[in-house]
Amino acid sequence: MTPEVFEPKDRFDIQVALKIIRHISSGIYRDRAGSLRELISNAFDAQATKVSIDTGYPKHNKIVVRDNGLGIDGTTLRKAFTQIGLSLKKTNPELYSSDLRRPMIGQFGIGFLAVAHISKDIWITSYPRDKGIELKAHIDLKPYFLYQDSIETFDEFKFGTVNYQETLVPKGAAGTTIELRDVSGGNFHKILTHDGERLLKWPAPGSQESKPGSLMKQLVERSQRMPSLLYLDRLQGREEILWHLGMTAPVRYLDGGPIRPGNIEGEAEQVVGRLRKYNEALKFEVWMDGVEVRKPILLPNYHLTREDEEFADLPKKVLVSPLHVEGESERHRKVKAEGYLFYQPSRIVPAELRGLYPRVRGVGIGYTYENRFLSYLTAETPILRVQISGELYVFDGLEEALNLDRSGFMELDPEYQYLADRAGRQVTDFFHAARTTHGRRRRSLKEKEYAAERDRQISSIKRLLKHLGIRAKVDIRPDAKTSELESDFVTLAVYPVGAASDLVIDRGKHQIFLSSTAGDEILLGKVVLAVDWILGRISTDASSTRREFAKTLG
Repeated sequence: MTPEVFEPKDRFDIQVALKIIRHISSGIYRDRAGSLRELISNAFDAQATKVSIDTGYPKHNKIVVRDNGLGIDGTTLRKAFTQIGLSLKKTNPELYSSDLRRPMIGQFGIGFLAVAHISKDIWITSYPRDKGIELKAHIDLKPYFLYQDSIETFDEFKFGTVNYQETLVPKGAAGTTIELRDVSGGNFHKILTHDGERLLKWPAPGSQESKPGSLMKQLVERSQRMPSLLYLDRLQGREEILWHLGMTAPVRYLDGGPIRPGNIEGEAEQVVGRLRKYNEALKFEVWMDGVEVRKPILLPNYHLTREDEEFADLPKKVLVSPLHVEGESERHRKVKAEGYLFYQPSRIVPAELRGLYPRVRGVGIGYTYENRFLSYLTAETPILRVQISGELYVFDGLEEALNLDRSGFMELDPEYQYLADRAGRQVTDFFHAARTTHGRRRRSLKEKEYAAERDRQISSIKRLLKHLGIRAKVDIRPDAKTSELESDFVTLAVYPVGAASDLVIDRGKHQIFLSSTAGDEILLGKVVLAVDWILGRISTDASSTRREFAKTLG
């Protein structure tokens, strides 16, 4: 691509502390969608209400991210890139004020550098709100890629250069457009073009879905019907990134999510309702290639096991419980969090949804569910661990406990320890309740299985009777000792003698009773019926020979 020509007003180098470069060069954004997530977070803090991502399908050589936020001018641009590690959102909060009253996401001042893992050729066009200025900037990150293997020898490192200009324009709508060029050939491009399961028919380039959120819901529901889709990396790359963006970004839930109607009630329903309203109140939309990004959570997810399919009419038993943590850590700092825990009888898929997922200021921490809250339950029933999911929104107290890459928390932080302890106790209680529910369901399944086996027994005996030309009703009777029955082996015969009666033939009433515990002995029962019938046909003393036969069985 021919470089864009413009007359820069100024130029400066991006200087970054070595400790930050070490983190970035080792790939701190392990999340497959982490780099895009940081640009989304910047737009959120810039008070944008909509972000659109164009991945440049089908070749994906250029990625364009547009927002309608406050925009950025040259002075702010220079501050942002000459004070890497010092967040303007903390030092200059007035630059991000608006009527939306959102919590600020960014705090480390390094988010924009994450795009180095997508492109080293970045162009920015921005229109600061109410300033009548167009900012155009070119960021060249070639120095980072040129020297990244030798940065161990530098205390401070030239990450790249920024050329920019400002032009007076008529006042109009604010916003920022970021173009990531020459994307092909890098790791992110490999992820984006990775071949895998394709579950969506994406809108044509330049268009968007007619019903917002419908395609994201389709992606989730189709993934639940695929037994082979145990992990997200089996998805086609673009669909996997769409999913990860939905998990981490502060966007709305799917219609009917996170827990399907009819599966939740009481206090848990109130908590989930508040979480839905919290996300809706942020008034933030993200679109990727014409698909509105939503949180891909829709529980229960009916990924049935073979056992569940066999007894599909059995009501699905789920358990939902609220999570509440509020108090002060040992250094008297406030900690407040709220969420829910969910259990379903079949395993949760994909596996990335298992565990308890934390969100700080609405943004997901890590790209899979943070399972540290469940780590001490390893000795408990293993199967339950793949049937539990949940979310925990942290509203106060853990900002300083976040790792630099937002992949998790510093576990020695007092506020994190307070949260983990209080939440952990509630998780333990929920786990025991889920185990009780699991046990009840297993008993229900066994009863269902017994009933099905009993019906098969009766049908099998009926077919034999029809073949022998015997007219009699077949039923199940409670077990009884032969001594309790007055058997003459003419009108009434019990087999065997001296044990629980597996088979009772009542010729007087034209009835045949099977034992309720006959189980796998049905074959023997059929043999006994056939022998009994033969003895009655060929023996001159049927009652005597039948009695001897019954004793032999005993």
